[in-house]
Amino acid sequence: MKMTCIRLTFLLISMLQLWNTCHAKESTKERENIASAGTQSTAAIEQHWRIVLFDGRKVGHAFVERRIENGEFINREVMDLDLKRGGSEIKLYTEQVFRENAKHQPTGFAVRMRASQQESLIQGTISPDRQMQITQTVGGVSKQSKLALAADVLFPEAQIKKLQELGFKPGAVVTFKAFDPQNLDVLNVTTAFLTRKLIEDYGGKKKMLFDVKQTLAYPLVSINAQAYVDDQFTPIWHTMSYSGIKHQIIETTRSIALAPNEAIDIMTSQTIPSPRVLTANDLNSGLRYTFKRIDSNDIENTGEQKVVEHQSTNSVDVCQRCGSPQTLASVEYAKYLRASSHIQSDHPKIIQAAGSAIDVIPITKRNDHRRVMQTLENYVREHMAGSDKNAGYASALEVLNFPAGDCTEHAILLVALARAARIPSRMVIGFAYAQNYENQTNVFVPHSWVQANFNGRWHSFDSALKGFDSGHIAIETGVDDPNRAYKMTNISGNLEIVDLRALTPAELAR
Repeated sequence: MKMTCIRLTFLLISMLQLWNTCHAKESTKERENIASAGTQSTAAIEQHWRIVLFDGRKVGHAFVERRIENGEFINREVMDLDLKRGGSEIKLYTEQVFRENAKHQPTGFAVRMRASQQESLIQGTISPDRQMQITQTVGGVSKQSKLALAADVLFPEAQIKKLQELGFKPGAVVTFKAFDPQNLDVLNVTTAFLTRKLIEDYGGKKKMLFDVKQTLAYPLVSINAQAYVDDQFTPIWHTMSYSGIKHQIIETTRSIALAPNEAIDIMTSQTIPSPRVLTANDLNSGLRYTFKRIDSNDIENTGEQKVVEHQSTNSVDVCQRCGSPQTLASVEYAKYLRASSHIQSDHPKIIQAAGSAIDVIPITKRNDHRRVMQTLENYVREHMAGSDKNAGYASALEVLNFPAGDCTEHAILLVALARAARIPSRMVIGFAYAQNYENQTNVFVPHSWVQANFNGRWHSFDSALKGFDSGHIAIETGVDDPNRAYKMTNISGNLEIVDLRALTPAELAR
């Protein structure tokens, strides 16, 4: 069984951007000179090389530079990682660029993300009235959109200025709103200055640094990080833990940063042990999972899943009709038919593929949405049979053209085909049971599948496995973009199933 969820690495890169851009070295006088330079050519301000460690093992490097280009501040960050997922190697490369004028007003941004052979590009220009013109290119298809950037959202140079003015003393707390270009989201950033400490850097040299705590509040998830920074807020040593992995980003030399990597499997740390072996009868009926107490919002209620809170635990019932019915309002109905940058359900090739797949169904039976979804599920399963597992998070069109990937690629193509067939559908990210997975036995592994809404209820379909069963636990629904799996990032590595049992006939009949 091959499953994957690589959101954690994209979030790491977003967090690296915030730490990297919150520092400065030039003086106020130098800033005034820059402001008056007008259209001067490129001038480098600083560069930094960093080593990236996951659980103490070198998995990649980061490179950061700041420069002046034609009178604008340019902040550029690169992260290059070698990882494994389910035994398959995957290379992740991300480059972000932020542009601001001499008055620290944003003028543009760009972010390039490459996961193995899949690449996406987001470019934005920002007008003086802070209107963003955005172009997203995924799988060779570009989509334009417009967004307004609120006046209190700060780009790197403005962040630097605020930190310099209000921070750098024990007990100081600085808050601001930052822009995350990968998600096109705004997040709240809180930075607390604790005390100065003598810290040994990666090269063995001791430096007097400030101990700083930072909280990044994304939608649905907050991530805490610690860093030791110098007087210019350059992060010398940066640590955070989430998804069951300890991440460190440490200032070093170019030669150390570019030394060979030791890839780790990012999936094995996110699995959940099962209290017992699940039989075919278990999976084909209904199950009640009892979790060690978690936040009630961490696991979703769906048409097949019901969450019940108890004093010290949460229970989750999973079966074909365990959840509540849900008839979509017109706004929601339109939402789950809409094409997106990764789900190109309006592309002629996707529409043609959906039409060809359901041609085998008699015309009089095509209003049977369950039958249509089962047909599309089988189409994707056959399309992906024997495909290369080494892929990043590909778009639906990429998967259609070049079958490669794991469960996320299965799901994203199935969603696109369903929407092209005019059936409201959404991706689901959660866990699925596996008897054997990468030298582990009886575990729940991060997984993606699809839900379609018809007959007043959400119904699940899974082309990566043999279909939906009670071994599926949904954490987050409606994820059209890999960067927006906030709940999964927050909860992965922290769930514990303390008990599970089969549902009784009376419980199934409720």
